[in-house]
Amino acid sequence: MKYDFKGDDTFLARWLNNELSEEELQSFRESEDYERYKEIVEMSSDLETPDWNKEAVMEAVMSQPKHEMKQTEAGKQRSLRPMIWVAAASVVLFFVYQLGFNTQDLLMESSTFAEKKSIELPDGSLAHLNAVSTIEYDVDRFSELRELTLEGEAFFEVKKGSSFTVRTNNGDVGVLGTSFNVYARNTSLNVECYTGKVAVKYSEEKDPIVLEKGDRMKSQSGKLQDQSSSTDTTAEPDWKQGRSRFVNADFSEVMDALERQFEIVITNRSELEEISSYNGGFDHSDLDNALEIIAASVSMEYRLSDNKVEFIRKK
Repeated sequence: MKYDFKGDDTFLARWLNNELSEEELQSFRESEDYERYKEIVEMSSDLETPDWNKEAVMEAVMSQPKHEMKQTEAGKQRSLRPMIWVAAASVVLFFVYQLGFNTQDLLMESSTFAEKKSIELPDGSLAHLNAVSTIEYDVDRFSELRELTLEGEAFFEVKKGSSFTVRTNNGDVGVLGTSFNVYARNTSLNVECYTGKVAVKYSEEKDPIVLEKGDRMKSQSGKLQDQSSSTDTTAEPDWKQGRSRFVNADFSEVMDALERQFEIVITNRSELEEISSYNGGFDHSDLDNALEIIAASVSMEYRLSDNKVEFIRKK
């Protein structure tokens, strides 16, 4: 006995999920519509696209109003063939959209522990990554869009031209042609301008902050923490010169920097995070020297074993 799949609204979904009974499947295979449905699915499986819900697409196409199956004058139902080709066209258009408009040739550049890395971008601009940092951008469209995402810290030397945007999880930095440093880790966004001007959008509710040469800003979780100016004529950030410097910083920031620059693990971090308003710094060239300076500045000693460090309070 043949199964009346044309009147079953769940049929296609069950077929795509391999949930048909043997009787239903055999009846469907013997129908004149089977090969066309099979062709649609095979066509879709051959294309490389982002993840999509094949069942949802097919069900959406096939859930058209019932009047599309209305009776003819002779009292016979119209064939399902027009509906099949509507389904095929919908699937094809879906893939054209995904392949033509939703696929990007993204390039990711990263630095690891104790590594600094310089990347020349397609427009000739330079991105210098501090340790444990990542940028990502669309290679083919970068010269047109001049946009990238950053996780970590980087110093940018931007060629003059159209707008250049650095996007982070904590806000965006937009420029035309300038040099600036962006620190974007966890919920912090710190920006320093060295030449030209930059506009920093750190909150959806607030207007961008415009920074000029010597200006800097710090934000935390979308809230402005500090904005200041300096007469320092340095042309690049301290980390580019091989050292880290901290002003009124939480000690957790210092420990983070030590771990990134020397690929070490501080084993008793939780005991030290209460220290705030730290001022000081260290060179990236000598671990022992860096640990001695940091420990002495907080009246502690340290113990180093392999790549593990413990800070110990003096008795």
